[in-house]
Amino acid sequence: MDPQILKQLAAGAIPPGLFAALVFLAVWWRPGPAVEAGRASRRTLWGALILAAAYITTHFIVLRGPVWPPASAADWLPYIAALAAGAGVMAGVGAGFRGARLMTRWVVTAVLIGGIGWMSAAGPIARSWNIRETLAHLGGFAAAALAASLAAARLTDRAAGPWPAVMIMLPVMTASQLLVVVYHSLLLGQAAGIAAAVVGGALAAAIVLRVLKRGFTLGPAGAVPSVLLAVTALFHGVVYTETEYGWLLGLLVAMSPVAAAVAMAFTARAASGWARLGAPLAAAVLPLAAAMAVAAGMGEAPTGY
Repeated sequence: MDPQILKQLAAGAIPPGLFAALVFLAVWWRPGPAVEAGRASRRTLWGALILAAAYITTHFIVLRGPVWPPASAADWLPYIAALAAGAGVMAGVGAGFRGARLMTRWVVTAVLIGGIGWMSAAGPIARSWNIRETLAHLGGFAAAALAASLAAARLTDRAAGPWPAVMIMLPVMTASQLLVVVYHSLLLGQAAGIAAAVVGGALAAAIVLRVLKRGFTLGPAGAVPSVLLAVTALFHGVVYTETEYGWLLGLLVAMSPVAAAVAMAFTARAASGWARLGAPLAAAVLPLAAAMAVAAGMGEAPTGY
């Protein structure tokens, strides 16, 4: 890869990763349980705020300054990050909801995802897509994004320590790599890369806190916006580039947390701790390995972002 591209990717990833690690350490430094009453601690709400602050600041400094009204799809990305953080807050606040309150939580999340989809495709919706194309694109994106968000929340709702961050970081980091190498979009690769850096900062903080015998969990509030931002960046790649199998790659990445959550449900009562950990991790990797295999056999995208 071109050294200049690597330099720009590092400029967009290292500062938000360090920022996230330091804030997570500050938030979790005080001793206390990572999981309270069977649910992630409310301290995890900081994860959504960290993601929003890291992405919006890095976008304005490294990528491009604030533009209003947005003149292109890229100009919508900071506002999309804010909505993704809102979905994370909903996932964190409503972690223990049941019945009607649980349904309300996910209806609000679905509305936020619908807003993200509209922002992502506002140009084609206004200029070129007919109703069927609009419904197909937005419906496909909303289904994939909501499924990935539900799974990410489930994976991190009751689990403490570094491993939840690992299972969230895998699809987000893979999305970043695919966007740069296959979709040929440095901007979108950096968007997903910032989310991966935030989760990486959470992972680094989790390891330090584990050594110091302090609690930590990424929680739904930290996991959902990172996954949502990565899936949205892939949707941008589908809409604005002519990448072959673009939809397939995006769906495979979105399937990673879903597969991990299903595997976790089936192994929840396993006697072996390695089975409870290894099965979800292997399930998370399989769709990503398939995506990388598809990408390896593809030619270059005719257009970039």
